[in-house]
Amino acid sequence: MSISSSSSARAGDTRAAILVRLGIAVVLALVLGVVSALWLPQGTALVTIPWGLAALLLGASMRRARPALLVGGVFGFVAAYSYLWADDRALPSGVRLLQLALVIVLPAAFGFCCGAAAAWVGGLAARPIRRRLGRPAPVTADPRTD
Repeated sequence: MSISSSSSARAGDTRAAILVRLGIAVVLALVLGVVSALWLPQGTALVTIPWGLAALLLGASMRRARPALLVGGVFGFVAAYSYLWADDRALPSGVRLLQLALVIVLPAAFGFCCGAAAAWVGGLAARPIRRRLGRPAPVTADPRTD
């Protein structure tokens, strides 16, 4: 097996792992957003603390910064969007749903930025822990060819 084929196989595994974590992030964000809107007291930090912890943990589960930013950003956007959607108590109508969908995109974009930042910090915080646990570094070449 050549070096290029083994590195492309690892790249595919990495993409698959990122897609799995993206799926987990979306489901977790939907659940946390709706639960926060319906059952947590509004106007307190209790609404955002679970979101921040989840974003930190998602970032800590990633080995590189770019995927952590992506997964954390998607998590933050979906959490903020689902929270704002579930928090709206107005009677639904076609025009109201369209207005709501367009209006909450900007705050959800801020959620994207916050989720990305929290996941990046989580990824940075996990680096020393991984080193202490002796987790091996990713292999960059096929050891049989050395």
